[in-house]
Amino acid sequence: MKKNIFILAFIFSIVILYIIFDFYILDNTRLATNGLMTQKNTCDLNLQDCIYDFNDEKIIVSINPKPIKPLNTNELKMEIKSNKIYNDLKIRIYGINMFMGITEINLNKTKDNIFEGKIRLSACTKDIMRFKADILENNKSTNFSFEFDLKK
Repeated sequence: MKKNIFILAFIFSIVILYIIFDFYILDNTRLATNGLMTQKNTCDLNLQDCIYDFNDEKIIVSINPKPIKPLNTNELKMEIKSNKIYNDLKIRIYGINMFMGITEINLNKTKDNIFEGKIRLSACTKDIMRFKADILENNKSTNFSFEFDLKK
């Protein structure tokens, strides 16, 4: 009888450790930058359009209306000044200071290297929610991302 209780307690402990490891530790490493070039808040998308330098390219990002509001549809526009022509771009957005899920938005190409999409960000209990946006091409990382804040 004591042996069975010990075995059940051991199995229960292993399950709890697996859940903690998978949901908290692995989630953070999956979303870590791992060599990606992240543009930290050098520019506030709530106030102005932002220009980022990346691999000899200029990337202009704008989100409207300003300031960015939770639960509203926001227009995201991205222009890439480069000799390379981009086609199938997607943006992956997720919270940094609180995990609120991952949102992926397909960006529609309007002109050469100009892309637009609509985003709707979740409301948060924190006064300032920091988000990270990774840019994907053909569902593969471009190694470019930027961060922005959503204020309550």
